[in-house]
Amino acid sequence: MIICLYRLLQLLAFPFFLVFLGMRSFREPDFAKSIPQRFGCNKLQHLEGAIWFHAVSAGEVRAIAALMRLMHSQFPDQPFVVTTMTSTGADQAKKLVGDFASHFFAPYDFRGGVKRVFGSMKPRILVVVETELWPNLIDVAAQKGVPVVLINARMSAKSALGYKRIGPLSRQVLRKLSFVGAQYPADMTRFVELGVPENKIGVLGNIKFDLVLPEGHREEVSRIRESWGIGNRPVWISASTHPGEEEILLIAHRRILMDFKKAVMILVPRHPNRAESILVLASKLGMSASRLSQISGGIGANVSIVVGDTMGDLLYLYGVSNVAFVGGSLVSSGGHNPVEPALCGLPILMGPSQFNFQEVARFFLSKGALKIVTDADQIVVELAALLTDTEEIDRIGQLSQQVVSENIGATERTLYMLASIFDQTDDSHCE
Repeated sequence: MIICLYRLLQLLAFPFFLVFLGMRSFREPDFAKSIPQRFGCNKLQHLEGAIWFHAVSAGEVRAIAALMRLMHSQFPDQPFVVTTMTSTGADQAKKLVGDFASHFFAPYDFRGGVKRVFGSMKPRILVVVETELWPNLIDVAAQKGVPVVLINARMSAKSALGYKRIGPLSRQVLRKLSFVGAQYPADMTRFVELGVPENKIGVLGNIKFDLVLPEGHREEVSRIRESWGIGNRPVWISASTHPGEEEILLIAHRRILMDFKKAVMILVPRHPNRAESILVLASKLGMSASRLSQISGGIGANVSIVVGDTMGDLLYLYGVSNVAFVGGSLVSSGGHNPVEPALCGLPILMGPSQFNFQEVARFFLSKGALKIVTDADQIVVELAALLTDTEEIDRIGQLSQQVVSENIGATERTLYMLASIFDQTDDSHCE
């Protein structure tokens, strides 16, 4: 009954949704091209019986790439599919697993489109990453007899409150999952409280700790530093930043330049299309900035800011840097993944908003590899202390890498679980 109410609300909201799609399509012509896929208008018969992974965006795709490769090596004759909601996720999917997995944009959670995808592709298993809990998607899978597994599952206290507000719908959806691989015990407890049966959940760890640097990472980092002509200039990076953070970070950088006149900040917004507004803001604050995509022949001694406007380069930009600030944490967005800068051996700064990575941040805090900053003043204090002591940067960077090494193994555990569930499926639902 409750899912029928959900569908009724969708029906009432549909005209407004179409207006939104029209406006976005006008602004983003490439997005318009993806709309048929987003309503399930795909020809997917060649993917019948696929192992289907659904990841919302680029970060989740990077996290599951190694898992997908391992599973493909175990089931090489099976079609593989990865769906995303964002174009950045699509780019990463094609780059990281495109040699063996097909990609298309996931259908919006309207029953008709979801049914078209299931009817055309007839997947054997659906693997959902982190918290993509869409009622129609999971309900149709259950009706078709397709097991749905939630992996690398996280449930913050804040998110749990939101799910409790729609308790009957949440319980109905969660009880239809075949298994939930939770990141940490706290996540598992919250999922159980929301309705996941205890015999369908386990703690498998966080697969983002299993990320490895791409082949040739060190050489590419050296090439970038040489092509930028920055020599031994101190470099710090502010990554995955959100509106409301950039001005704070730019003000901090302007103050850092008073004592470290050659310092460079790499500022990478969460959404690259915001690069222009950041360049304007930097200019208003009296600093010279360049787009990453337009650097040629060095950045020049007068340029102290590089604004990231590309995708897929973040690990290399971390490698170029001495210290990292991880964004989404000075505003109430819950923060982004600190594992990536740790993998590159960097000391890490974050703001107080970390609910998306609370347990991960706690590991780094306990080792002294992460410092919490709340404003420009604290950023300047922590940065200045580090940039004057390269030995301290190296020491803390080693602690960051130690945290990563102590938490690896979730990918292997998740693979074992998925393979066990897949081995129990058959082709009967494909008839």
